[in-house]
Order: sequence, then C-alpha cells, then structure tokens
Amino acid sequence: MKRMIVVRHSIKWPNANREEWYIPLSLKGILLALKTGRQLRNPHHFSLAIVSPTIRTILTVILMMVGMRKAIPCKIKPAVSTPWFRRWKSICDQVKSLADTERITLAASLKETDSRLYHDELKRLEKFYKRMFSRLNEGQTALLVGHRPFIEMAVAGLTGQKPEAVPALAECGGYILTLANDGKFTAERFSNKGP
Repeated sequence: MKRMIVVRHSIKWPNANREEWYIPLSLKGILLALKTGRQLRNPHHFSLAIVSPTIRTILTVILMMVGMRKAIPCKIKPAVSTPWFRRWKSICDQVKSLADTERITLAASLKETDSRLYHDELKRLEKFYKRMFSRLNEGQTALLVGHRPFIEMAVAGLTGQKPEAVPALAECGGYILTLANDGKFTAERFSNKGP
C-alpha cells in the first residue's frame, strides 16, 4: 500500500495586487499551515513532498514542515497545477461565484463550462498522480500541496467518482489517497478547522 496526503494551500493574502503565482499567505494562512503540520506530525511519516511552484503552496509546505518538526525532501512540480493556467484562471473567474454560492464544486462548474479542457486536464492529472505514486516504495507516504480544483479533479479521476461527488476543499483541507496492492485508489477526506 502507498499513500499520498493531498492538501490545498493555506489561506492566501486577501486582495493581493500581484500576479497569481506570487500571492503570499495571510497571517491566518501562516497559522493554519503550522496547525496542519502539527495535525499531520504523528500519524504520518513522509518520504517526499511535492508542491506546485506558487509562493502560497511553497510557503504552505515549508510551514507544515515546521509544524511537523521535520524536514521532508521537496520537489517543485509545475504539473501539480496546470500548463494552461491563464485559460483556467479566466474560466474560474467566470464560474467561481456560482460554485461558491450554489455550493457545487469548482471542478463540476468547470466541467460544464469547458468540457474539453476539463477532460484533457483530468487525464493529465491522473497520469501525473500515478507517476508520483510509482516513485513511492511500498509503505511510503508522500505529501502533495496544490490547488483547487485540480486536487478534487485528481481525486475524482483516480477513484472513479463524478467531480460533483468530490467535496470542494477549504484551505489546508485535503484527502488521504491510498493505492492498494490491487491497483485501486481510495480517498478519505480530512479537514483542518482553522487556527
């Protein structure tokens, strides 16, 4: 059995007048990332951390390691996010208010808005996650820090669920993805209720 704890980045700085890649964490985000690290400290031994190349995800994983009191070998992987970032950002801006007000997932909204891009991304994310799992030895656990809706999409794709069946993640919320010996994936949700 192999595991990957997949976590959404912590709370970003509100109204940061910066390019999306460079938005830092807020003070609450810093505290939440530290708390999440403390929460994950005892039950999990991580052999690898995989992180998106944005400032907020990098800061989240660093602060989680401080909370865990453990350094983890870290790999920055752009594939955690998307190569079509500007296109996604434009679509997300259009559907985010609908997803937030109707309590449907951003992934489900995106699937309806641009089905082709959604399915291309779903295939790409499944392939990426499977490749990351293949690098783990039996019994190892990895930590991945990324973004919504990509985490929810990967969970849906790997476990065979519809995107609307995978609940949207709050900041520092996540899933424990398990790859069983029979090659099947399961996902168990965990949450962190803030600083």
